[in-house]
Amino acid sequence: MIVPSIGNVFAVLLYVASLRQNEWTIALILCGSAVQGIFGKSSVITMAVNSHLSDITEQEHRTGELSRLLAMNYFGLFVGSLLSGTIQEYIDIKTTLTVVCFLHAFSVLITVCCIQKSEQKEPDSGKSGTPTGFKDSFAATKQITTKIFIILVIMTTLNQTCEVGDQDVTVLFVRKYPLSWPTPWYGYLLSVEYTMVGVTLMVLTPLLTSYFNLADSTIIILGTYCKLIRALWAGFCYETWMVFTSVVIGAIGGMLVSAVRSLMSKHVDDSDVDRAFSVLSCAESASKALGSFIFIVRICYF
Repeated sequence: MIVPSIGNVFAVLLYVASLRQNEWTIALILCGSAVQGIFGKSSVITMAVNSHLSDITEQEHRTGELSRLLAMNYFGLFVGSLLSGTIQEYIDIKTTLTVVCFLHAFSVLITVCCIQKSEQKEPDSGKSGTPTGFKDSFAATKQITTKIFIILVIMTTLNQTCEVGDQDVTVLFVRKYPLSWPTPWYGYLLSVEYTMVGVTLMVLTPLLTSYFNLADSTIIILGTYCKLIRALWAGFCYETWMVFTSVVIGAIGGMLVSAVRSLMSKHVDDSDVDRAFSVLSCAESASKALGSFIFIVRICYF
């Protein structure tokens, strides 16, 4: 959890230096981005906190806790966007970068002082039952787990790829006729989207899992349907209120991510949770590049 924040602090120092060196501005910015990527950026933090939370929570409460964790991420995006825009509008970008640097340093301090190392649960020795029967049962369970794991990774890759494409398409869609939005309005749309997704993850998902006892697979199906409804609705939007309504509908689809992570943590051995979330993080990172590539090819050649 500490390493990405340290990398972000170094990256911010390079960004600040780029504001003072006109001849090396682009090079310093690229170096800063490279440092962020080398230290893991947000992907490693997401992997680490999800893995830690899976270690310290029981399976029946895990979906709700992962949803709350993801909700805080969206609330942070909302507050960060608002704070960044306010500081840049009324002060300057140097102050914005300085605040970012201090926040990452504060994150390192919280991690060191408040988070304790989770204890790994001992795997079941499996001494009960006949050796042959246990061996066959273990092999069948492992095969099913592998299939579920692969399906969840593919699902995450497709979902994140569509998310990236959706953002790029929305930017162009709202700027053209018949909407013709001014530039700041897209920021307002993102703020509404982050807030609605955060509220959904904070309230609705724990409610569905704790009081209605919905399975993770059911929540995944529900989230997928909401994403499809939003996409269909967005295709027929010709007024501003319709675009904001599509964001509210699609907010329920945010439950899909936390449900996938919870389902994955329940279908792998406790000793393999870290590696499972690492693979999931790699899939999410790769899907961002894949989504951007598909969108660029679609715009340029079709």
